[in-house]
Amino acid sequence: MSTIVIVDDQPVNRTIYAKIASSIKDDVCTRTFGDPREALEALVGIAPDLIITDYQMPGLNGASFIRRVRAKPALADIPIIVITVFEDKAFRLRALDAGANDFLLSPVDPREFVTRARNLLKLREQQMLLAIRAELLERKLQRSQQSLQQAVRDSSERLAQVIDAVPAMISATDQQGRFLFMNAYQAALMGIDPSSVTGSDAAEILGAENGARSKAFDQLVWRDSRSIDSFEDEVTNHAGERRVFLTTKSALKSASNHTIGVVTSSIDITSRKAAERHLQYMAHHDSVTGLPNRVFLSCGRRLHVRAGGTAVSRFI
Repeated sequence: MSTIVIVDDQPVNRTIYAKIASSIKDDVCTRTFGDPREALEALVGIAPDLIITDYQMPGLNGASFIRRVRAKPALADIPIIVITVFEDKAFRLRALDAGANDFLLSPVDPREFVTRARNLLKLREQQMLLAIRAELLERKLQRSQQSLQQAVRDSSERLAQVIDAVPAMISATDQQGRFLFMNAYQAALMGIDPSSVTGSDAAEILGAENGARSKAFDQLVWRDSRSIDSFEDEVTNHAGERRVFLTTKSALKSASNHTIGVVTSSIDITSRKAAERHLQYMAHHDSVTGLPNRVFLSCGRRLHVRAGGTAVSRFI
């Protein structure tokens, strides 16, 4: 059973989101809260698989709420979707910087809601599977030192299978920017054999420009030993199609807690970006004529051009 927590100060919104969430699959359980502070107190005990929160709430906005969620170790990896009426990119960046995984524009499209929620629930299931397997591996190692090498091989193979099954680009590079591994999803996108990637420079696989940018971000992780969260990256696949990804980078640690590489994971948001552009166009243009509407004109800034001592105003 998957548990989805919905936080919104508007009762109508909570009812609508809960109904949509319940349609994702048969075994979904929803819990709703009107007060984000009340939700914070209850979350650890609930152990949700997905949190959906409004951005603009009295007393505690979405970004602050997410930071407090992420500060709780038991909730640090729970996927979070932020719902906002603000189209301003600054609000989205604040939510992403706070630790959100995705966002939706309000009023939400039920199909988009279900698709994004389902994808994050699948990723959460993979996280839980990895955690369970890691715990089982630890128990095996404690019981028998003799089975260490075989257990590690088995775990590595299972982990590789899980990573290959995740619908996201996942790879790791060393300090010189050479690939340590790449999952099947990314290799297929690039049109290459994943087994041939190991040891290749990022520029050889990603191209000169993308490779140089990726290595520059990697060096920030090596320097500060901290993650770089949620930046947009544009990738051209082997068919020449340009795709937009939401990318994170984090340090790959050894058993002695030393950084031995940088893990890069990227989720395809091309469809989301196209939907945003369409919504923005529809919001600023007449649906019949395609001409700019009053909202578009009101967003223009008034310039005062002085010609011959006379001030002339116009919109641009």
